[in-house]
Amino acid sequence: MINGLEKNYKQTSLLKALFYIFPLIMLSRSGLITAYLTILTIYSIYFFYKNKIKIKIFFIDYFIFLFFFLLVFSTVINLQNLGYLLLFKSVSYIRFGLFFLIIRNLFYYKFLNFKPIIIITSISCIFLSFDIFVQHIYGQDLFGYRPWHDRYAGIFNDEPIAGSYIQKFSFLCISIILLFKKLTIQKKALIILIITTLGIGILMSTDRMPFIMYLLGITVLIIVTRKFKFLYLLSLFLILFFFIIIFKNNTIIEKRYSFLNSFVSPFYNFNKTHIELNNKNIPIFNDDYFKIFYSSYEIWKKSPIIGNGAKSYSISCFNASYDDKKKLFCAPHAHNIYFEILTSAGIIGFSIFVICIFSLVKKFKKKLFHDNNNIYLFLFIILFCELFPFRSYGSIFHTVNGTIFWYLFGLVSTINFTKKK
Repeated sequence: MINGLEKNYKQTSLLKALFYIFPLIMLSRSGLITAYLTILTIYSIYFFYKNKIKIKIFFIDYFIFLFFFLLVFSTVINLQNLGYLLLFKSVSYIRFGLFFLIIRNLFYYKFLNFKPIIIITSISCIFLSFDIFVQHIYGQDLFGYRPWHDRYAGIFNDEPIAGSYIQKFSFLCISIILLFKKLTIQKKALIILIITTLGIGILMSTDRMPFIMYLLGITVLIIVTRKFKFLYLLSLFLILFFFIIIFKNNTIIEKRYSFLNSFVSPFYNFNKTHIELNNKNIPIFNDDYFKIFYSSYEIWKKSPIIGNGAKSYSISCFNASYDDKKKLFCAPHAHNIYFEILTSAGIIGFSIFVICIFSLVKKFKKKLFHDNNNIYLFLFIILFCELFPFRSYGSIFHTVNGTIFWYLFGLVSTINFTKKK
C-alpha cells in the first residue's frame, strides 16, 4: 500500500513538474514546444488512465472539439485547393483541444493550483524583460542575439514575439499580489516594480499592439477592481512617464510609435510581411492590417458557412486574387482571431467559438460580482486582452502562439466549474 502511494506521488509530482514549466518551455523554439506538448498530453492521459480517474467533460468541451472537427471537415471539403499537408495539420490541431481538456481536468481534480504558475510565469517574464534591456544597452542579449530589423526579441532571436509573450502572461505575473496576505510598503513597491518592468519590457521589444493591450488591460483592471486601485494607477502613470522619456530619446521607439505624431494608424510603420499582389490600394483602407482584414472578408465570402479550411488564408487569398481579379493584400494568416476563424471554419465555427466565449463571460460575471479580489479577476483581464476584437493577433493554430492561446484559454475556463468536495 505504501509503495502504491509512493508511486502515485511520483507520478503526480512528475505531472505537476511537466505542467508548471510551461512558461519556460515557451521561451524555446517551436520544435521543442511541439515535443513538450505531445509528451505532456500523452503522459496526462496515461496518468488519468493508470490511476482510474475519469476525465470530466463539460458543456464547453463539446463545443471546443466540435470546433476542431469542423476545421478538419472544412479542410477535407477544400482538399483540392489546400493539399494533404494542410489536412494533416488540421488533424494535428486537435492536440490543442486535448490540451485544453487536460488543463480543465487537472484543475478540476485539484492536481494543480495557480501559485506555482504565477511564480514561474513571473520569473520568465521578468527575465525576458531584463534580457531585452540588455539587448538595447549592449547591442546583444545575454545569449549573444542581436536585434532583428529593429525588433528586440531577446532570447527569441529572429522571432519578434517577445512583447507578445510578456503581454500574454503579464496579468498572471501581476496576480502575484494575491500571494501576499498583508501588503507592506516593501511588497507594494515590489508590485509596482513588477508592473512597470513588464510594461517597459513590452515597450522596448518594439511590439506595439502588445504594449497597447497591456495598457488597456491595466486600465480595465483599475476600473473593475475594488482593491489596490492606487497601486495599479500609480504603475500605469509610471509606465506612461517612462514611455514619454524613451519615446523622446530612442529613435527606434520614436519610429515605431510615430503615429503619435502623425495621428495615423498604429501600424503605420509596420514591417511588410505580406505578399503584395498589386500596386493599387484597396478603397477606404490604406493601412496594411486593414487591407489584410479586407482580404479576409473577401475570402470568407467564398465559403461563408464552413470556411476554407485550416491555415487556408494565404492560399485562398492568392486564389481569390488570381481567379476573381481582386486587388487583395495577402499574408501567412489573417492577423485577427475572428477573421482567422471565419476564413478557416466559416460562420458555423465562428458561432461555436462565440458560444464558448459567452459561456465563460457569464461565469465571470457571477464570480466577480461577489468577490473580484481573486485569480479570476486577472483571468478575466487575460480573456479581455486575448479576445479584444480590434487587435492584430498571431494565428491561434501556430505552434508558439497557438499553444500559448489554448493554454491561457484553458486556465480561463477553470472558472466554468468547481469540483464538489
